[in-house]
Amino acid sequence: MTDDVLSRIRAASVRQKVCVLGIVLTVIAAGVVILYPDQSYGDEYLFPEMHIDTIGGKKIDSKEQYVDCTVSVEEDGVVTLNDATGGIRGRGNSTWAQTSWWDMPKKPYKIKFDVPTELFGHGAYQKWNLIADYADESLSRNYMAYSLGAAIGIEGVSSVQHVNLFVNGIYQGVYLLCDQIEPGPDRVDIDDDASSADFGFIVEMNGLAAEEGIYGFDTFDIGDHTYTIKSPDTSLVWGDAQFEYVRSTMQEVNDALESGDWSRVEAVIDTQSFAKTYVIEELMHDIDINWSSFFFHKDRGGKVTSGPIWDYDISSGNIGILGQNSPEELYIAHKSDWYRMFLSYPEFKDLVGVVVSTYSETLRNTIDGCEDYLRGYADDFRRNFERWPTMGSLVASNPEEFLFMRTWDDHLTFVVNWLEDSLDNLIEDYPAP
Repeated sequence: MTDDVLSRIRAASVRQKVCVLGIVLTVIAAGVVILYPDQSYGDEYLFPEMHIDTIGGKKIDSKEQYVDCTVSVEEDGVVTLNDATGGIRGRGNSTWAQTSWWDMPKKPYKIKFDVPTELFGHGAYQKWNLIADYADESLSRNYMAYSLGAAIGIEGVSSVQHVNLFVNGIYQGVYLLCDQIEPGPDRVDIDDDASSADFGFIVEMNGLAAEEGIYGFDTFDIGDHTYTIKSPDTSLVWGDAQFEYVRSTMQEVNDALESGDWSRVEAVIDTQSFAKTYVIEELMHDIDINWSSFFFHKDRGGKVTSGPIWDYDISSGNIGILGQNSPEELYIAHKSDWYRMFLSYPEFKDLVGVVVSTYSETLRNTIDGCEDYLRGYADDFRRNFERWPTMGSLVASNPEEFLFMRTWDDHLTFVVNWLEDSLDNLIEDYPAP
């Protein structure tokens, strides 16, 4: 296919669909005709329905300002949450942005209830995230990553629940309801009371920190990377002493990694947690690992620990640049400054080998289990693409081979095969010591 045709496919805006003998013909304004398998679906919604109604039908158009709303949930015809009050706003970075070359009209959201509210048995909290996964046409990568992380015991992994989302009565597609990364017994289980000298905290490597944080207050640099303090709440007990405690602790960790002394590393870092996180990051080929969404946490009296893991829609072959697409090659080992330092220690490689050998069957079974679960809700996933007809086009940084994937089923098969190949490569590269 020539570059000219590819350009015309991307630019096409007028489509007409005709169903003939189970095949959907999509006629594109550029003159290209593509055959799609019939992606019909049933009348009933399978995932729970979440209905969010803003007061006065107000538009949700800000990441900073919450819009007052009510939230209701219906599961199997039974209303399990009825008009809970709170606010909703946009969330995300590239997924919220609108530019001439990167526009994702299916927007992600953050909900903040007026009081802690339990959803789907995952604890009572005020803040919840609705992940759109617009750039992931399998709608599975975040779900897969969190399921795999939970299966091998990574701390603080988000709960997951797919929902059919309606905003002001209009169907918005399938979303993944996830936790807010914050302290809590069902979230990141730390004591972040900053009134004591030694307190728990959550820090994110954040390439956008210069725009979002305040240097010397909740944001700091170590080497080539910028970090933002996500917890404790800096609007409560916070000052120079608390900031310096977090910054100096992270500096101590960085210095230990650079020292070449494994005993010094083990004294301040929960190395097992980083080995487990590395396995998931390498399995998924997470493109953001060296820039953002790389989290650390520490409990009172504890060591700096990896996690929670976060943000995998652009992973697992879903990127057309940076040589990230081969599951048969290591990626994070070369991409991440943190993991390059870790992997310079034979002891860490051995830890990874133990994690891989211990959990390889668990990981494989989890991939299979996720696939079976997701295919059981195929009708809902197919309906999502009636609302957002992206099949046969490129979204954001999708690789060009996605042009030839015509169905949600194709995309899910691609992800499952990709992860299985990536797992095989991990087993080969990190044998048990």
